[in-house]
Amino acid sequence: MSVVEFYPAGVFGLHWEATRVDGEGEVRGLVLAESGRDGVAIAHVDQPNAVVFATRAEFARLRELLLGGEFDHLLPTGSPDRRDGCEVGQDGRHERSEDQRADGSR
Repeated sequence: MSVVEFYPAGVFGLHWEATRVDGEGEVRGLVLAESGRDGVAIAHVDQPNAVVFATRAEFARLRELLLGGEFDHLLPTGSPDRRDGCEVGQDGRHERSEDQRADGSR
């Protein structure tokens, strides 16, 4: 990744790196930066007023969970929700299976 121009409100001096650059060289989606707060800053280029700061340990844990599929239920692919056995329907909503509804379980 290379450093890109991104100037979120109230956050100065960070060297942001893009997760995606389109064919015209425009930065899209999420950007990340090493922060002076012992960690990582994460923002979305379309929402420069919202920056999340995480410690390196928190960011490492998030990476571990993402790679392990713990948040796959949030993806538009309709992957099963690993936390509670729910499935994500075509509309993105969590749905319980027939077995789960019948016995009152989650």
